[in-house]
Order: sequence, then C-alpha cells, then structure tokens
Amino acid sequence: MTKMCYGVTPNKKDELHKAVASGYMEEYSTGAYKFVHDSVREASYNLIKLDERDQFHCSIGMELLQVYNAEDQEDVDSSMLLPIADQLCHNNLGSRFDLAELLNKAAKKAMATSDFERAQRYLTQARTLIPEDQLWGDHYDFAMQLYLSLGQAAFSSGHIELAKSSWNQVIENGRTLESKLDAYYLSHRLLHHLGQTEQAYKGSLQVLSELKETMPRAGSVDQQDMIATFNRIEEKMNNNDTLVSMNEVSDQHYYRLQQFLSQAAFLAYYRRDSLLPYLIARLVEISLDHGVSKYSANGFAYSSFMLSIYKKMRQANRYGKVALDLLARFEDSSQLIHVYLSYYGFVGAIFEPIQLAAERLHTGLGVGQSIGDVTTALLSGLMYIQKSFVAGNNLSSLLAVSSSWSAGGVT
Repeated sequence: MTKMCYGVTPNKKDELHKAVASGYMEEYSTGAYKFVHDSVREASYNLIKLDERDQFHCSIGMELLQVYNAEDQEDVDSSMLLPIADQLCHNNLGSRFDLAELLNKAAKKAMATSDFERAQRYLTQARTLIPEDQLWGDHYDFAMQLYLSLGQAAFSSGHIELAKSSWNQVIENGRTLESKLDAYYLSHRLLHHLGQTEQAYKGSLQVLSELKETMPRAGSVDQQDMIATFNRIEEKMNNNDTLVSMNEVSDQHYYRLQQFLSQAAFLAYYRRDSLLPYLIARLVEISLDHGVSKYSANGFAYSSFMLSIYKKMRQANRYGKVALDLLARFEDSSQLIHVYLSYYGFVGAIFEPIQLAAERLHTGLGVGQSIGDVTTALLSGLMYIQKSFVAGNNLSSLLAVSSSWSAGGVT
C-alpha cells in the first residue's frame, strides 16, 4: 500500500498532506504514505460510490504508470509493478498493447513467487486489451507467450478448463511445430492429471513421430535385447570420464526429443506399455551422444528403475547415481520427484541407509504436491511409508503423515 503513494502529482500530494494533517494518514521519511489504521482505509474506501470504484482504481493505476514509465526502470522499485497491475485490472482500458505488456511482465513476477491466481488475473486482463485479430496478426509472438503463460497460471491455480483452452489457442494458432511444442507438452501433462493418460501418451508419441523419431512396433521390444542395449550404453558411459560434466545439448531438435521421450516414458509407465524400456534407453543414448539436459536426469533414473526390474542392481545403482548428479546440476524441481521416486523407491534403499531413502521420498511427496503432480506424489508417499516402516518408524507418526496428504492435495 505504501509503495503506491510514491511519485504522485502535486495535486494528489496536497490531498495527501491534508489527510496527514487530519490524522488519517502517516507520511514516512522515504516519501511514502500509509493509513493510520485499516479501519480508516476501509471507511475512506467506502465513501467512493460502488459504480465509480473501477474507474477510481484505473485512474490510480494510470497515474502510477506515468511515474513508473518516467523513471529509469533499472532503478525503480520492482515491487511497484504489481500494485500498478492490480489497479489496472479493475476496468476496461480499451486497446492498449503497452498495458498488455506491462500486465504480462507483472504476471511473470507473480508466477516467480507462485502467486498463480494473481498472475492469471493479470494475463486475463492483458488478453482483453488487444483485439483477437490483431493479437494473432501484429502481435503473434506476444500472443503465443501470453496464452502459454495463462495456461500455466490457470493450471497451477486449479482452473483446468482455462488452462486447456489457453494451450489449445497456442496449438491452433502456432505457425510451426517448434512453436507449439511447449503447449503440447503441457497439454499432455494436463490430460494425465485428468486421468486421460492414454490420450496423453498417444499425443507424446505423435509429437515424437513429427520430430522424425521412429518407434518400434508395439510388442516387439524383447527383454534380452533391452538388457543388451543397456549394456551397450554402459560401455559408452565407461568410455566417458566426464559424464556428469558433459556439455549441455545444444541442438534444439535433440533437446525436444529428450523432452518428449521423457514424457512418453513417464506415461508409458502408467500404461504398463511395452515400449517403456525402449523409450528410456533412447533418452539416455541421445543424452550421451548429443549432450545432456534436465530431462537426461529422468532418463538415467528411469533406467535405474528398469534395470532393477531386470535384477541388474549394480548397474541400476550406477545409473541412479548419475541421475542424482544431473539433478543437482540442473536444479529442476519438476524432475526431482521422478528421479527420487525411481531411484530411492526401487534401488537407493538397497545401497543407501533406508532412512535416507525414506527422507528423499518424503521430499518428493512435498514437491509433487507443490507442482500439482498428484499421482507421482501419491506413489512417493506410499513408498515413503513403506521405507519408513522398515526403518522402524512408529505407525502413529506415519498415520499423521498420511493424514496430511488430503490437506496437501493428495487423496
């Protein structure tokens, strides 16, 4: 509230001085003003007629915007941006691309602090400031980024239909496959969240096909062939002394292949699809041949899980360790839950203290809840209880943890 009083015009300054003299407001040495009490602020606000309040907020926002635009934005307090955006969301401002850009900038700031409801409000308002035909014509790049961000904010705040329609806008209006890939990826995640894993999986495979990746026929993946493939991969790993410090993938095509192979492998697990080991091995091979990305951590973690199924525990542990190193390198929480579940849930507890495995699975549970990956969070929670029970934790403490899942969004 205080920040919103910086840089006001002389007329407004006179009015603020009168409010200070009357005992309604306080002036700070920084030049900021604040009501002496919330009840005074509320009483003052109630003096404004209901049908005039939107215009009142808008006028404040426009005046603050003049101050913001007049300042060197490298020096201006960035916390001023969100209050300006809050005021501008109260009225129809007509067609204003500059204001849409400001609201988009404010939305990014809000999303960086996980304030997704606020970000969604800004982006929804920004969408109304440019006619649809101009948005996808003169402002195509801005429109693509706006709808992608709106979908993310909507999904993270529980507005599923808005998320779906926003990403569909990107898919329908994108001019190239590359421009649509992020929307495809997020839409597949949404479908899985809604229990439509089959559709999400087919979508991931379709994108891989459009990226010129050839898949083997369903049912043609043999276990012995895959074990031989993982052995061949390990030979490549043995010949690479700087595995974890490998260069990041620089070719966007191979980065996208890693992204969608990781997603397809994740979805194949839930479908118990026979292509799962192939997808995992292909992801790791591309990482070794063309450079690593955050998705490579998933590839090595999923390989660890797969090798444990094949009873190749020594290899499984090695792959899992590489996954943990890559996770630490890229510091991406959206991959953490999959790496921790795959390694600590099936392999790590054999080679590490079981208490550590339980702790990591509990961390995965919390991360899954925070990013909306409910299914994987639930699996992490079940694994956590199993490992904790074996480690000797008493049942009452485990019951307390499981009871908290509902509050955290895992049911």
